[in-house]
Amino acid sequence: MGKLVTAALGAALVAVCATANNLRISNLEVKGRDNQTALIKFDIAWENSWRFADEGDPLYFHDAAWVFFKVKPDVVDSVPSDNYPWQHARLAGSGVNPPGFETGEGTAVELAVPADGMGLFVRRAADGVGTTAVQKVAAVWDFTANGLAKTDKVRIQAAGLEVCYVAAGAFKVGDGQGDMGQFEDGQGGQPYAITNATQEILLGGGAPGTLNSHQGTGMATKDDFNYTTGKGALPPAFPNGYNAFYCM
Repeated sequence: MGKLVTAALGAALVAVCATANNLRISNLEVKGRDNQTALIKFDIAWENSWRFADEGDPLYFHDAAWVFFKVKPDVVDSVPSDNYPWQHARLAGSGVNPPGFETGEGTAVELAVPADGMGLFVRRAADGVGTTAVQKVAAVWDFTANGLAKTDKVRIQAAGLEVCYVAAGAFKVGDGQGDMGQFEDGQGGQPYAITNATQEILLGGGAPGTLNSHQGTGMATKDDFNYTTGKGALPPAFPNGYNAFYCM
């Protein structure tokens, strides 16, 4: 949990913000930028980080820190906002090292911002292993998305999670041991194969090529599962785990 930081969006203020496990976020600073955005600056460090390319994928094997921010106005209707709800800060920009973001000083890192702008992944920029320690990292915050103006004072907290990258690729669910409720292929006792990102996953029924649970009827969804026949399907758009993702 982060310590409280109060700052004017047109100015700057520095304070220690968060410490969690071996991941440390410190020297949180909000600095005015223009009438819509401000810079959120911070130092970050964690131990035993790594990055190694493999199979033609430069990101194939690495960890990262997922960093996000919570904000609220310092005063609401002339009253301190102690009971006012925290809001999720939305960052301005997306992709790797978006314009205006700063990768700081120290270990060379990349800043990967998802399309929704709800935080950023901090990860090593090149192959290596050891402690990652960076000072003066900066993210661009669109404070107008939180209904704030440049003249407002805000309270802000930072939080972070250590995460591991899971590369895109085919895999199987279940281990073929026949445990009660375990996923398996309908051909009987074999793991079920996920072979591509848009695979239609047929559910239940016990037929080869369908996803079942051992001594069960399969994985069901409200809209696609037929409770009479015990069959159905997950649509191709369902996130089946083939595409790359981060996990804790």
